[in-house]
Amino acid sequence: MKKELIIIGIIAILFCVELSGCNSSTEEKSTPEEKILGDWISKTYYNGKYTGGPDFHYTFYSNGTCVVFIIGNESRYWYSYVFAGQQLITTDSGRNKYMREYSFSSDNKQLVLTSEEYPDLTEFLDRQ
Repeated sequence: MKKELIIIGIIAILFCVELSGCNSSTEEKSTPEEKILGDWISKTYYNGKYTGGPDFHYTFYSNGTCVVFIIGNESRYWYSYVFAGQQLITTDSGRNKYMREYSFSSDNKQLVLTSEEYPDLTEFLDRQ
């Protein structure tokens, strides 16, 4: 009986250790540079209301570039991007810089971009 309790205790400890290992999430540990990679569709809001304007498709690459286009339009625009603190800084081919505050949803499926320069505009990007 004593040996059975020891074996059950060891199994219980191993089970608890296994469960605690499964609880850690790689998404929680990933950097903004890792979270942003891939395809996103944006919707722009002005003063909290959807503008109904053209939606943009963004593709972010691991080399620090992204391509942006209006859905249904053939023109493509390339940007470089970097993260600096809580800002996403994009630079177009003309060297114009756009600095926006960013935040990811807890499941990393939505990215919210705001700007001090245009405080009434908010861009919501949904992962595709």
